[in-house]
Order: sequence, then C-alpha cells, then structure tokens
Amino acid sequence: MSEETAMFGDVLKFWFETLDNAARNLGQTVEGVEIPMEYLAALALLALTPESPFYKRADGGRSHQSEDVQAAVDQHHGARR
Repeated sequence: MSEETAMFGDVLKFWFETLDNAARNLGQTVEGVEIPMEYLAALALLALTPESPFYKRADGGRSHQSEDVQAAVDQHHGARR
C-alpha cells in the first residue's frame, strides 16, 4: 500500500468518526427547532479543516457577520482558481 493510500484511509477514518460524533447530537433543539444533521456535520468540517477560516476557532466563527463569512469563502475560492 502506498503512503498516499494509507493517508487517504486515515483521513476517511477521521471524518467518519467525526460525523459519527456529530450524529450523537441529533435530536437537539434550539428554540424548539431540531438541529439538522447537515448543520452539525458542517460545523465539524469548518472547525476541523485546516483550510477553513474557522479552523480550531473556539467561538465557532460567531464573531463574524454573514458578509465576513461570504468574503472568506470568496477569497478561498479565488485563491484556488
């Protein structure tokens, strides 16, 4: 097995474990509205992906306004082009 294949396997294992942990929080509600699984998975992805502007941020990015988030997304996608 190549090193790249082993690394890919490790990445998959990490994300499946992360999504399993997010699934454990299913059924939680905020002001009577259930939080969807996709939201919990997205939070994990944003907080744990090194390329994310919210990587390892304790505040979860709550200090940003939606315009700041859109600017970060636009900047990230512009850098990839």
